[in-house]
Order: sequence, then structure tokens, then C-alpha cells
Amino acid sequence: MKKTGIFCLWMIFIGAAFVSLGLGKAKQTQNEQSGIDVARLNITHVGASSVNGDRTLGDPFYGLQNLFDSGKDKDYSSWVTDPAAEHWITFVFDEPVEVSTVVLEASGDNRPKDFSLEVVSFSVDSEQTPEYFKSIPVSGSVTTYQFKKPVKNIGQLTIKFPGPNMIEISEIRILGKVLSDIKVVEQKPALGLLKAAESRDTITYVRIKNVSTHDYDLLLVGEEFFGMLKAGQATDYRKFDQAYSYNSVKLAIDDQVLKLTPDDYVGEKPLGRGFFSYLIGVEDLANKKLSIKAIQDK
Repeated sequence: MKKTGIFCLWMIFIGAAFVSLGLGKAKQTQNEQSGIDVARLNITHVGASSVNGDRTLGDPFYGLQNLFDSGKDKDYSSWVTDPAAEHWITFVFDEPVEVSTVVLEASGDNRPKDFSLEVVSFSVDSEQTPEYFKSIPVSGSVTTYQFKKPVKNIGQLTIKFPGPNMIEISEIRILGKVLSDIKVVEQKPALGLLKAAESRDTITYVRIKNVSTHDYDLLLVGEEFFGMLKAGQATDYRKFDQAYSYNSVKLAIDDQVLKLTPDDYVGEKPLGRGFFSYLIGVEDLANKKLSIKAIQDK
């Protein structure tokens, strides 16, 4: 009886462990699919076509911050517009984001019937081509639109609603992830778009790609520390205050330390606005010789 009892206890324990692992995996998968709400981050700015009664964007009654309060203010918890031919709300991101899902909560007589999306990606030049997703019907109090595949490198996302009547929206969530490894903080987005757009005009984003057959350790490019980078892999994009077609590199391969130190950058033109990759390779491991090349990513 004792052996049977111990065996049963072990079977219960193992079964519970498998259930626990299964639930944990399901929850992790769900989180990976939904992502974070990039509308509620310190890198996000928001503007809109109007606030009812010619009020400011930050008006406590019908302003934009009500879209991000999770319904805590029961009396005034919506963005309400003036009557107009078209209404819009725009999100501008300081860092590139990937978006998979847009969630809109609206109810009552002033709920819009449909909406469209306009997405503008961070561009490698001054030309930015918007991508449109039109005629998304609003059904019920919560409407969830999921892109067929996540849209990457988004710098601006606009939600447009038809007029002429005013509309009322209670909450907006934009689910996805931040593509750079900058530290983000959850908060309500900043109001206003002009300064946000101006600050991005000259931002340089650079990732590092290991084009050798060796794993890199203690990788340092310029003043940016990347740690380990396996052969054939690339890092996430990082913001560089200024970057040129080459840079200083320091890394370790096994027990060897390799360095590449440019003389100077006199006469060199900065890479400028856009997304770039530093391709870092090993020309001669015995002589500790590295190579670096900058390419512009599309």
C-alpha cells in the first residue's frame, strides 16, 4: 500500500507539472502574439483632427488622453470630435515599431461605422510611401483588426473615420513591439506631433551583422556594446547619434581580441537618416584583421 500510495503521489505531481508547463506555454504564446501596446509608451506621440467644442488635445473632458485611461474616468472617458467631413488620430513613434493588431472600443450613438488605416514606415530617404488599409467595419463595442502579417518599421500610424457627424471613441490599443533595443516605459503618449516629426528627420539606425564564420564575443562598435553575436546573425537596430561608412570595432574570438581602429573621419559624410547595417567580417584571423562595410537597408 505504501509503494502504491507513493507511486500515485508521484503521478499526480508529474501530471500537475505537465499541466503547469502547458498552461505556461499557452500564456507565453498568447503574449507573443498580442505584443505590447505601442500606443502607450514613452516613445509615442499622438495628435488628432479635433476635440469637441474647439477644445485642446489635452482637454480633460473630451481630449485624447481619455483614449488611454482604460476607462477609469467613467464620466469623461472618451475622445469626442467636432462634426467634420473626416476625422483622424495619428500616432508618431520615435523608434521603429512593428504592429500586428489595432483594437478600437466605441459604443453609443456617436460610434463610427467604419475606419481606415494609413501606415508610414521609417524611410531610408526623404520619400515615404504610405500603405493603406481601408473600409474596416466597426462591429459591437470592441473592434479588433489584425493585419494579415505584422507591418514592420512603422514610424507613423493614422486611423481615419468618415464624417460628417462627430464621433466618440473610448479606447484605442495598438499591439506590436519596438524593433530597436531602446528601453521603453509604459505611459500615456505625449500630445502633439510637430516636434516628434522634426526630431526624426536625421535619425540614423544601425544594426551589426556578423558576416564571418566565427562567433563574436564582447562586440563593441563605436561606443555601442553588443556583447555576443553568432556567425551569420544580426543585432536589432540601434540609434546612432552619428555614424559613417566605417567605425571602430573591438571583439573577441575565443581567446583572441581583434580591433579595427580608423584613423579619423575627416572628409567622410555621415550616413544620415535611415536604416543601415555594418557588415563586420574577419579577413585574417591569424593576423587579427577585421573588415567593416556599411550598407543601406531597404
